[in-house]
Amino acid sequence: MPTEVATVAIDQAGHIYLNDERIELASLEEKLRIFKLANPALPVILRADRTLAYDQVVKVLDSIKRVPVENLALATEVQ
Repeated sequence: MPTEVATVAIDQAGHIYLNDERIELASLEEKLRIFKLANPALPVILRADRTLAYDQVVKVLDSIKRVPVENLALATEVQ
């Protein structure tokens, strides 16, 4: 069964997770491409800790864009 949605998360320490599995930035693009082969309309949700430096989030966004992903959402927390 293809992945219905891919959730990319970056925690406070800068660790990257794809659907709750910790991965390295270098492998994010490849893993998303594999998901997208099974589901071409794959939506991706990006969650990032609010304390992260902007450039850390941009690096992950750039990797996601190279897949390419047409359906990208940025998730925020309600305070």
